[in-house]
Amino acid sequence: MSSSPYRKQNGKSDEVSVTLTDEVGRSLTCNIEHSMDVEGQEYALLLPIDSPVEIFTWHGDDADEAAIPVEDETEIDKIFDTARVVLQEQNLT
Repeated sequence: MSSSPYRKQNGKSDEVSVTLTDEVGRSLTCNIEHSMDVEGQEYALLLPIDSPVEIFTWHGDDADEAAIPVEDETEIDKIFDTARVVLQEQNLT
């Protein structure tokens, strides 16, 4: 597996990312969340940039109730609109 680092400007600060490539040519781009040097060897905690997300809902107040995947595109759009507003309120966009 090989890696190639690059920096990307997100409007606030430089994010350092690395693209990992395995022996069959598949690649995964990750942000470097934390890195450290131990006895001359660098280690890094990586977070994939394009992680898939699943959205679930629960009906009722029962904690034992099964999670239900949200699959309706209109409902997902509403959820993302709300999330976008909350992120803006928290200065996270």
